[in-house]
Amino acid sequence: NLFPFVKPGGMSAQIPMSDLTKAATDFALPQIAIVKPRLVICLGLVTFTAMQLACGHAAPLNMATAIESPFQYEESLIYCQSHTGHFGRINRNKGGIDRVSQDWIRMRERAGL
Repeated sequence: NLFPFVKPGGMSAQIPMSDLTKAATDFALPQIAIVKPRLVICLGLVTFTAMQLACGHAAPLNMATAIESPFQYEESLIYCQSHTGHFGRINRNKGGIDRVSQDWIRMRERAGL
């Protein structure tokens, strides 16, 4: 999870993008720099957007653009995937049969795994 704190509100409460971007800058990116994974997977557009903003990149326009726009941070490729929860899969699969599985296959190939 990108946000290491207990968020105010209920389970479905949103976290302000400024807080997510700060969490990416203060916690996620330093951990990535230490661990140096080949691949970092952001589940969901909001998480990926926060990581992009923390790295000085522009926010993606939508999920499709985000999935096609991985970026390098030090030695790691940071990639966006739809959230693995029920609604993430349903939303991404609109307009195509099992787009989610194809997204994961393309990511694996692009990352050389």
